[in-house]
Amino acid sequence: MLWNKCKNFFSQWYGVWITAPSVTGLVILLRFLGLLQAWEWATYDQYMRLRPLESPDNRIAIVGINEDDVRAVGQPIFPDAIYAKLLNKLKAMEPKVIGLDIYRDLPVEPGHQDLVKVFESTSNLVGIKKVVGERKNDVIEAPPALEANNQAGANDVKVDPDKKIRRGYLYLTLQNGENVWSFASHIALRYLDTFDISLKKIDGYKFQLGKTIIEPFEANDGGYIRADAGGYLML
Repeated sequence: MLWNKCKNFFSQWYGVWITAPSVTGLVILLRFLGLLQAWEWATYDQYMRLRPLESPDNRIAIVGINEDDVRAVGQPIFPDAIYAKLLNKLKAMEPKVIGLDIYRDLPVEPGHQDLVKVFESTSNLVGIKKVVGERKNDVIEAPPALEANNQAGANDVKVDPDKKIRRGYLYLTLQNGENVWSFASHIALRYLDTFDISLKKIDGYKFQLGKTIIEPFEANDGGYIRADAGGYLML
């Protein structure tokens, strides 16, 4: 009788015993092959869009350049004198950090020396440079006056195959092994430093920032399969 009960039990659940492992194995195989990656990215994107809207942060002010500004100046590349004047106005407002997200590796007269003086006299100013590129011309140096005082960060971004940006750099690692901190990292860490909050390395590649533990992106994290995880990326 016991054998019959066991036989009936396994007969009833035979389909489940076969189907469940088969489906699980198929999903694992599809994910290993990367065939679910686009779907997982789309799900992640939708989740991010469904988050409640955050109110504007009054600690951040963005000064942009629009078409009216270009028409007023009469040229698409603004001379250094305009940036020197703008930065001096921002300095007068006593911000904790100023980020200049504009390439300035070459002088654009008039006003270049005025801009250099601003760079040299503004310790809370951070500029940008581009450190990654397939060709030599893809690399753009930071303003020398800012680079000399470690006031420039890389603004390179990590673009996924579907042309979207989901990951950001804490720092990039060059072929020679040098770590170059990102523009965003420079801005955030300099700001937090004014509150005595600094980045501390705690274990291997883990960092601690205040109460937050930061871990690097791994090649198979989230919806990614064998992704490029070079440098120190965060999802």
